[in-house]
Amino acid sequence: MSDVLAISLTDVICGVLMVVLGWMGAHGTLKRNGWAGIRVPATMKSDEAWRVAHAASSGWLIASGVVCLVVGLAVLALVASGLSANAGNLIGLAGIGAMTVLVIVGAVVGIRAANRVE
Repeated sequence: MSDVLAISLTDVICGVLMVVLGWMGAHGTLKRNGWAGIRVPATMKSDEAWRVAHAASSGWLIASGVVCLVVGLAVLALVASGLSANAGNLIGLAGIGAMTVLVIVGAVVGIRAANRVE
């Protein structure tokens, strides 16, 4: 049971983090920094490239966070109502996988947007 709890909490925490980062990117409050964001040469070349990239990727990040958050909470509820821990683990890991795919798509969209900045 502790594994499914750990995976579900990871889903919830990662989901919240992605929603917050996506919201910050959409509103231009995520400044260039050393720990969060799309940190590739295209986005690091200027503040404008950084802003454009994160604005373009924000919807994908928010979607990834919502998916992960919903999956994490659903797994907790389903396991509490009798779903096996193994099934809960698989669903929880699928949520993390879906979040990862959406974050990668968002990063690609953001990098392409940053490359268009002169």
